[in-house]
Amino acid sequence: MPSFNLKEPAVPFGSWVVVSGACGFIGSHVVDQLLKAGYRVRETTRDSGKNEWAAQYFNKVHGSGSFELVEVPGMTASGAFNNAVTAAQGFIHVANDMTGSQDTDIAINRAVKGALNALEACAQEKSAKRFVYTSSSFAATQPKPGEVFTIYHDTFNEEAMLNAWKPKPDPETVYSASKVEVEHQIAAWIKNNKSTLVINTGNKL
Repeated sequence: MPSFNLKEPAVPFGSWVVVSGACGFIGSHVVDQLLKAGYRVRETTRDSGKNEWAAQYFNKVHGSGSFELVEVPGMTASGAFNNAVTAAQGFIHVANDMTGSQDTDIAINRAVKGALNALEACAQEKSAKRFVYTSSSFAATQPKPGEVFTIYHDTFNEEAMLNAWKPKPDPETVYSASKVEVEHQIAAWIKNNKSTLVINTGNKL
């Protein structure tokens, strides 16, 4: 039985929801909450053998057939998520491959391509109703301990976008900039594409 008392959820209980990056810290909690709510979860993974433990664990805890793995070797390849979204009604994109984060151009382009591939696959799937991009507070601002400042719904981390392109940027700054750029690119995609898919990020689209 679903643990959420919603009479008419936008995505019906029992539907398949795709989650990328589901074996990470945040992703695994997202999966657990979805399963508790009564959804079924399909995780995209680069190596299904390596992450078979996740299928064994979640199916044991939440019931056989509630969780499955689908292999997506690379998020940046065209059509990478097309098979993963088959018959799914929701997609939560958590994954963010920061390999090569010392190279801002590589890291940001990889993040953007991965997110847009996930979004486009979801938009092309007739059953899909919702797409969520898991952004970060870092998309709005860098941490500033002891400093009082205001963040608005349309505040973006311009500091990171500037510093990420300086020589030898730290990985945290590149990560922050990648989140900002992905949100910008998703907003541009929404503007340029007529889609009935409901899309959510974090800041104003």
